[in-house]
Amino acid sequence: MIRRSLLAAAILAAGFGGPAFAEQSEVLRASGAVTAKTYPGFAQFVENAADTVVGLKITVAAGDGLVAERGGDGLFVAYLEGSSRTGGTQISARDGVVFQNGAYVLNGFFVPKYAGMGQGITAYVLEKQDDASILLSKTPVKDVDVDKLDPAVKKAD
Repeated sequence: MIRRSLLAAAILAAGFGGPAFAEQSEVLRASGAVTAKTYPGFAQFVENAADTVVGLKITVAAGDGLVAERGGDGLFVAYLEGSSRTGGTQISARDGVVFQNGAYVLNGFFVPKYAGMGQGITAYVLEKQDDASILLSKTPVKDVDVDKLDPAVKKAD
């Protein structure tokens, strides 16, 4: 029994985070308040980080054209009003989101996944990762303030 438990633990540890995480030299963690003003930079950060592990320590409150809501199915969704006319990015998450003091709080590690495009809107879903596994990996975590995220900075292919 102990032998099987150790084998299962070894398999899980070897496979955690997938190949994308194994290649990361650091994990970027965005922190701060996501507002209508900072959302474009945050959305570009998520797009640039697709299929890699990122840390989030953010609050998202609806207002001034930023929509942030959680549907009856538990899916958190954020986007800028008018995105269907101008294009834009919708970001969603099912896990790792709580509502506190009038804002949604995302605190932990996620892997942004491209979820498709509809009506000119690009969608990304944030898949929650095991925080302890990321922290125990000793991969350096570099904090970046949401206010400093530039929407013009695109990931080089």
